[in-house]
Amino acid sequence: VNGSYGIAVGMATSIPPHNLGEVIDACLYIIDETRELSLAKLLKRIKGPDFPTGGQLMCTAGQLAEIYEHGHGSIKLRGEWDHEPATRRGGTDAIILTSIPYAVERRAVVEKIAEIIIKKELPTLLDVRDESTEQVRVVLEVKRGTDPQLVMTYLYRRTPLQTNVQMNLTCLVPSPIEQPHGAAGRAGGPSADAVLAIEGVPAPKRLGLQRILEEFLDFRFITITRRLEFDLAQLLERIHILEGFEIIFDALDQAIRIIRKSDGKADAATKLIGRFGLTAVQADAVLELKLYRLGKLEILAIEKELAEKRSHAGKLAALLKSEPKRWAVVREELAEMKALYAEPRRTRVTASIAEPEFQAEDYIVDEDATVILFQSGWVKRGRQIKDVHATRMREGDRVLAATAGSTKSSVAFFSNRGGCYVCRVHDVPAATGYGDPIQKLFKLGDGERIVAAKVFDPRVLEVQPADEAALEPEPPYALAITRRGFGLRFSLRAHAEPSTRSGRKFARPAKDDEVLTVVPLGMWQEEDYIMCAADDGHALAVLAEDVSLLAGPGKGVIVMKLGKGTSLIGAELGHRDLDSITVETGKGAEKSLTLRSLIGSRGARGSFIAKRDGFSRFISRPIETPQMED
Repeated sequence: VNGSYGIAVGMATSIPPHNLGEVIDACLYIIDETRELSLAKLLKRIKGPDFPTGGQLMCTAGQLAEIYEHGHGSIKLRGEWDHEPATRRGGTDAIILTSIPYAVERRAVVEKIAEIIIKKELPTLLDVRDESTEQVRVVLEVKRGTDPQLVMTYLYRRTPLQTNVQMNLTCLVPSPIEQPHGAAGRAGGPSADAVLAIEGVPAPKRLGLQRILEEFLDFRFITITRRLEFDLAQLLERIHILEGFEIIFDALDQAIRIIRKSDGKADAATKLIGRFGLTAVQADAVLELKLYRLGKLEILAIEKELAEKRSHAGKLAALLKSEPKRWAVVREELAEMKALYAEPRRTRVTASIAEPEFQAEDYIVDEDATVILFQSGWVKRGRQIKDVHATRMREGDRVLAATAGSTKSSVAFFSNRGGCYVCRVHDVPAATGYGDPIQKLFKLGDGERIVAAKVFDPRVLEVQPADEAALEPEPPYALAITRRGFGLRFSLRAHAEPSTRSGRKFARPAKDDEVLTVVPLGMWQEEDYIMCAADDGHALAVLAEDVSLLAGPGKGVIVMKLGKGTSLIGAELGHRDLDSITVETGKGAEKSLTLRSLIGSRGARGSFIAKRDGFSRFISRPIETPQMED
């Protein structure tokens, strides 16, 4: 049964296709039911919408009952699939799409899946090709051992393979003087008076399933009644003419003499009417009769036809006098239609499948990767990098940070304005070239740049999500140092999960200040010291624990007291007495300053190393190529 879709001023309708055999079965139940009708029994016969393209309806019996009772609702329709494991060594598994949701173009589905493959949103999905002929067959190649349910759950969410079917059973309902809902031939059937009721202007109404079927059956009953009346009228007209022939054949010679002596057709008709008592219609039919019909065999044929017509007319008259007999005709015709045209159901109806909840990382291939951050703000990801300094980079650029971990781990990027931007390592663009600007991943403000990056891989730095019930910030911690000599410790737990493009705040430096570096703490057995150098030639090493631990983003406390117009040029962690930082003096000489020689109190000015020339540059320690161990 075809569906109907439309929209008009103030109303709309959306009736999906249904299975012809099921609808007829429901109609026959209504005709045969002499007790109170039941929607539940109707739904045993009508399982739900049935789409010509097949598919799977995700709907419970209760949801369908509510929709068919009130006439509106929404159900999910999704395409179906099969799994074909690899049949040869080195081959790939395949997922075969065998149906596409109704009114969705197969090309649109294939294009969307291809887009996902190109963007590498689902690494386990390798290729898609359309092998459809008369039957739908779209082949998805996936990596061997991939969970097909995992892939299909992703595709159902991101492609038109799953759609919502809106049902709005709004119909134009005739408004007769007497509604055709008497109870003569069937429970709820139209009365004889209703058949003859004068219909008014059809009005839109939202109906339930039972009312729709009743309206249809009432229409069929009225239509069959009118058809029988028309057939009977046609028969009576023919019988009337045949009865005229019968009269004439009994006095054929006399009728021929009257016609031969007449002055024309009109005169002959008048004389025949006067002599035999014919009507004008009968007389005209006699005069139009061809001569060969006057033969004996033809006369017998006319007499036989008259007998048959009288018999048929009697049957039609009997049907018109009996409503139950007319309902039997309605039933017979519906059953005949089912036998001729009904087909097996194509759309499967299932209750909502308890699909496992997949997180974003479930769609990521778990493998180690190295994230490289460049001084220019570009970033890229690579699998096997032997030397980060040998990787391709833009002219004049240099490696600012290199950190490694699982593709499912989070990687945090810390900015000079106190923002922390977090994504999965997998989300960092994989490239053998220069990579991409980090602005493609996050929304940085004007003048904002990334100063540090760190992967939160449990093998290196395990960062659990924050515990909302915790009264104090929980480890692990990180230390941020600003150019104006301020510092703060903060918990990394607040940044364990991926952030939005706008990131999260870990610090709020003053307008004339900026974060110089961010370093994780607790990575060594020894105590953490932060070793700072200022451009006026002072240097200081402070115990990291002496820097205040903040529960939220803030300005921090003074780590190193700076003179007017002085600023820090760099800072790094130290743990052992001989750990050092390297600075360059105003004359170009490099100096190595050990931790032991710089230890002091937080807030002090530190050791005055280069009294005349100051420090012109902070020489960071060489970036090591990170290596991951299983």
